[in-house]
Amino acid sequence: MQHQQPEKPQGDAIAVLPPGAAQVVLPDFRIDFQVLDTSSLLRAWVWRQFVIQGQQLTVLDAVTSKLLLTLDTPRLALKPAASREYLLQTQDGKTLLTVLCPSETLLAKFQATLHRSSSTPYWVPPPQDIFQELIDVAKSIVETEHAATAPSVKSSPTIFPVDVATYLSKIKPVYDHVNTCTTKADLVAYLIQLEREYVAHPTTTTNFASLVHRLYPTDLDRSTSDPNWALANTAMTNCPHCNAPLAPETLFDVRVTQATVPCPECGHALSNDALRLGAFRCDHPTFPVTVCNVTNHLPMPPLRHDSSSDMYQADVSRAVFVYEAQTGMPMPKSERKALDATLTSYFQRLDLVAAMARHLVFVSQLGGHFGYWSHPSVIEAAVIRYHRFCRVTRDHPKKALMPTIDIALVRYVHQTISKLAFFVVPSTDTAAAAAYAETFILWAESSHGSAYSSFAPSFAAYTSGGNAMTQSLRKKKWEKWSRLPSRDCRFVGVDEYFVDEYGAIPSATALYPDAEATGDESDETSSVLQVDAHAAEYVAVIGTPLMDDRVVPRREARTLTSGLRIRGSQKKHRAVGVALLMPLAAQAP
Repeated sequence: MQHQQPEKPQGDAIAVLPPGAAQVVLPDFRIDFQVLDTSSLLRAWVWRQFVIQGQQLTVLDAVTSKLLLTLDTPRLALKPAASREYLLQTQDGKTLLTVLCPSETLLAKFQATLHRSSSTPYWVPPPQDIFQELIDVAKSIVETEHAATAPSVKSSPTIFPVDVATYLSKIKPVYDHVNTCTTKADLVAYLIQLEREYVAHPTTTTNFASLVHRLYPTDLDRSTSDPNWALANTAMTNCPHCNAPLAPETLFDVRVTQATVPCPECGHALSNDALRLGAFRCDHPTFPVTVCNVTNHLPMPPLRHDSSSDMYQADVSRAVFVYEAQTGMPMPKSERKALDATLTSYFQRLDLVAAMARHLVFVSQLGGHFGYWSHPSVIEAAVIRYHRFCRVTRDHPKKALMPTIDIALVRYVHQTISKLAFFVVPSTDTAAAAAYAETFILWAESSHGSAYSSFAPSFAAYTSGGNAMTQSLRKKKWEKWSRLPSRDCRFVGVDEYFVDEYGAIPSATALYPDAEATGDESDETSSVLQVDAHAAEYVAVIGTPLMDDRVVPRREARTLTSGLRIRGSQKKHRAVGVALLMPLAAQAP
């Protein structure tokens, strides 16, 4: 007969922790500073990572992660020295490190943590206010710029924070009105109304249509210099093949998203080219040809069921050939030039309604967080980063680069003030990844190792292509300049998702890339916190790459912007982003 062991009362239970468990639960703080390297004659400033855990401060090489120092925080003090320089000393006054920190915000966080750590190994970090953390990123950028002995912008700036604030104040009412639209038809009607107001009084109207028109300097110049200038025919509401009326949703898909769909009546292809050709044939069923003071009318060919601009231009050339054969007279060069110019103008005309709809996608990425984007520190930081980015583009004019959303915002604002094109941005995922990696390295190289963003660049993208010598050089550059900022001085919100309705609480997995993107499905990443995908949002903040297609408009704006998608795989929806956020290549200067 087996005897059962009596159960011990729960009060007698003893919790057994694995070795090192106490170390795991101790709080930590990680930040990067430049430190004066006294080991060489150059005495250069080098990046070091400072980690405070419990009552220990460890200093590591920020590039190689090599451990350099381990110190007890109760015996340390940080004392000011020269401007922006601080001495990390022991209690007896021995200087261990000379630290450079131009940001008062980052310095205050480090000093506060050092003070807590000196009191107890079980210090508790202060409550996290995410909005303030986001603002602190901007403040640290501004403080660093103001403290610099040589400003990052060598030439006089041509755009100022007040310009960005003015732009935001103009687009906010538009964003609010768009959110009241319940269908694509409502949105198109609203945009057509804005266009009509602008076209009626182009020199005095300053609405959203006039603002977007400035993003297309070539067309804007033509509107003031060419008496025959006109916008794309927005009254084209019928099928160019069978003349059947088209639903506003169909026109929206064709004009705005550049989709090709069949006509519900005749089944022929409806495309942006077809609509423009239909407008041409509607305005010019025949074309006058004058030879020896005699004017004949050359019939324009009908559209094919799948007409494109190239096809139709070939059909026009055949019609001219038939005309010349029938009349026995060649068409004068001036007449042929006029015909070609008229036909080409219908493809070059700006569809302002479609341009406004595309720009609304970018606006909607900011619109749900106007409190953040309109904050003075965020605006000033965005302008500072924009000027630095422009300097990199000037220094490397042949390089394909990738702006972040804050830089793109200031560029759009700059376009409304000066006649500028947008940056040349790659449209494919592979080229975009390479451009971002290139930008990340060049930015660090030109700014003493400062990080461009917390979004990790791709080593494979950066080292792809080139010969063996080029690859070797790029690998060395990567090792030197690809450093990501530590957790407590990172670009908060970049590569992080937010789990509450208002985007105020980032999840615990924010510091890790998603498994699908990296192919890493380790327990370390997936077991931290499970969040409902429908509740999580990636938002646009300072440092978010323009190519990050996880950043989508807020839920209240998605009813309409959901139609603005580039067709792609089911798993990876690519929002209008790079291809539709930018002016169309055919319309850009």
